[in-house]
Amino acid sequence: MREITSVLGMPDRPMEVEVPENLHITTMTRYNGEFPFPVAFPPGSMTNVLAEWLGKQGVKQCHIAGTSPRSLAGDS
Repeated sequence: MREITSVLGMPDRPMEVEVPENLHITTMTRYNGEFPFPVAFPPGSMTNVLAEWLGKQGVKQCHIAGTSPRSLAGDS
């Protein structure tokens, strides 16, 4: 997303491309602090999320994150 936004919206484009007139760019999140575009969902803090609340209640938890086999093999 950062690359597309840079190419279409920034004055110093990394490549030559024809940009539509009157193009309006709004990013979903703050991809780059230097982007001058409006952000649909600005950063926010999350407090008392479910895992935090369960921990305060003394509930045992197991958090597991997975990756695809392709990532494990180092393929891209």
